[in-house]
Amino acid sequence: MRLSLHCELKENEIPLDYRRKIVSMFKRCLTNYDKDVYNKYYHMRDPIQKEFTFSNYFQKPIMKKETIEIPNKRIIINFSTSDNVIGIDFYNAFVKNLYQEIRFSNLNSIKITRIVVQKERKIVSNKVVFRTQSPLIVRDHHPESGKDWYYSCNDMNFEKFLKRNLYNQLKDKFSEKIEKDLENLSIRKVDMKKIIVTSYGIKMASSIGSFEMEGEQYILNEIYQSGAGSKKSLGFSMVDIV
Repeated sequence: MRLSLHCELKENEIPLDYRRKIVSMFKRCLTNYDKDVYNKYYHMRDPIQKEFTFSNYFQKPIMKKETIEIPNKRIIINFSTSDNVIGIDFYNAFVKNLYQEIRFSNLNSIKITRIVVQKERKIVSNKVVFRTQSPLIVRDHHPESGKDWYYSCNDMNFEKFLKRNLYNQLKDKFSEKIEKDLENLSIRKVDMKKIIVTSYGIKMASSIGSFEMEGEQYILNEIYQSGAGSKKSLGFSMVDIV
């Protein structure tokens, strides 16, 4: 399921680290809708893996040192998931909060004014070109030290750790053959570049642009619907078909 949320801001400036504010908006929508549904996805501080991703669109934003100015005070948030239950839960929560003002930052609020269910495309070949809708995060997490390393398209180990991220996300959903199918997945950078992004105060290397994947259709469709890399539910790694 792919949704577009058309939103209006009270004021025309938002923080540079705005994705965390969108996550807070999602949490508020779920809480207002059904606290049991909220707990399915954000129970206390448990690291619940969430199979959805989102991106955003601003029209002619003006980048400042600490904030982003959005002259028309409008944001489009694109939400996508391969899981129908997740899609229905979030759709119902967004509908429940339609036209309701939700705190976005200290001096700002946001409200959803329109919800559009987008038509999904079905990948029916074994090769597809994706374009990032939000920065692609590739992460190597070390459980012993608790430290993370981030890889961009410029790094030699980019493909290796992208496949590892995909395996960690898909291993519980699909059969044992997922490991072998990911090994055989071909990734070719078409037009990509490195950028630095911030999430919850942490600066991370990421990648934007187009890349080609060749592999099993179920993997390609899952990537299209739920994202390609790490930190998907924090507003990263969303893709669309070129």
